[in-house]
Amino acid sequence: MNKPTFAAFILLGLNASFTLAEDSALDKRIADLRARGEPVLIEDFRRAPIDPKDNARDDIEAAIKAIQNETPEYSALDRREEDVRLPVSEFEQEQLAAISRQNEQTLSRMTTAAAKPQAIADIKWESPVIKVLLPSLNGMRSVVNLLRYDFYHQVGLGMPEIALARVDQIDVLARYADSNDVLVGMLVATGIRSLSTDLLVQLAPQLPIGDAAHQIPRPAVEKRIAGLLEHAQLRATFTRSIQAERMSTVDTLEALRTGKITIDQLSALMSGAASKPAALEPAAPIPPVKEEQEVFGANALAALDYYDELLKCFGEPDNVATEKRMAESTLMKDLAKAKTDPRLSFVAVLLPSLNRIPLVHFTTLTKREAAAAALAMRLYAIDHGNKLPEKLDELVPKYLPRLPRDYLADNQPLKYRAGEKAILWSIGRDGVDNGAAAAPANRRQADDIFPLIAPRRISGGN
Repeated sequence: MNKPTFAAFILLGLNASFTLAEDSALDKRIADLRARGEPVLIEDFRRAPIDPKDNARDDIEAAIKAIQNETPEYSALDRREEDVRLPVSEFEQEQLAAISRQNEQTLSRMTTAAAKPQAIADIKWESPVIKVLLPSLNGMRSVVNLLRYDFYHQVGLGMPEIALARVDQIDVLARYADSNDVLVGMLVATGIRSLSTDLLVQLAPQLPIGDAAHQIPRPAVEKRIAGLLEHAQLRATFTRSIQAERMSTVDTLEALRTGKITIDQLSALMSGAASKPAALEPAAPIPPVKEEQEVFGANALAALDYYDELLKCFGEPDNVATEKRMAESTLMKDLAKAKTDPRLSFVAVLLPSLNRIPLVHFTTLTKREAAAAALAMRLYAIDHGNKLPEKLDELVPKYLPRLPRDYLADNQPLKYRAGEKAILWSIGRDGVDNGAAAAPANRRQADDIFPLIAPRRISGGN
């Protein structure tokens, strides 16, 4: 028996409640949002041309192409179940040295990239957005890992200034991923930043600070701390990625309404049956019938309502407040029910599931706070005979302008335990303080722990 087409399903419950008045209402909503300075349409996401000498894009793409990630040494480290961490063993240092030698070209291109003020991908936005080919982010993983490996190599060589340069180059790749604007770019960038802050936390307890050779000047450390505690740009990037998802949803519905794409083409693309832009080229434009146009307009309005509420929820100061607002939102509950309404089925199909996105974002902010605190602890230790403070408050205001925040908690600072095994910790994704206990079987219940004492190096072995 033939299954009903996607179009038939959508129109199954259609009644006269939808009229072309939705078109004018949709235009007004979009105009109002743009008047508030919010990007909604494709043209709002197009960037002004950038002088190539100021843009790290070509250097990053060249670094990706030049990566030697199939050598025995690289493959051996990449396949390990446990990541390399400080302090590295003598055997690991030999592997890392080989990887760095094999990838001098990629490391050189990333050094050049980091010297440029911008790292912007070349995305040619056009309608329908679902046809736009975004730059592949897959190659970045290998370059990020290379920079991580060379970070460990440089620390082992006693070259912390180069190790920190590798951290900065990892952050350049995060900015490049962010410039895709779309949600997947932001998520990739978030993972990259999580790695760079982890490297800083590992290095902080042993970071040589001073004015001698191979020491990091104190003002440079203080500047890095200030940068880690400044989250305005990351919050703006997070918001823009959600706004880009809104643009994509509204543009797709408008493309359906005007016949730029058909329902069958959209269905094939989302099911994976059509993966190339050429497969989406209609033989000739097929204008939808009036009833379909009305449905697309209604769905676009529902999508705008959803994103408007979502952006308000995501504007809360921490994960606890965000989850609370989302749970209490009448609109979010109504929209969940609307997914069973055939007239709003496109909302159900096109809107991504974003409930866990704030957790990812606020976890990254928390890790940046921890990295700043770890560096501040190092400054304190240098000033106090290599001793750490008894309480976190002792870092404020000389070493930190404020207490480091745990964005996964309800307006609380990170936890701190002094002593021979001093640590900072966040309550983690489950929102429960487990006292920095050993990780349970369910990792979602684990606290995020940041050691503040440099572990001893183990000679030999692998």
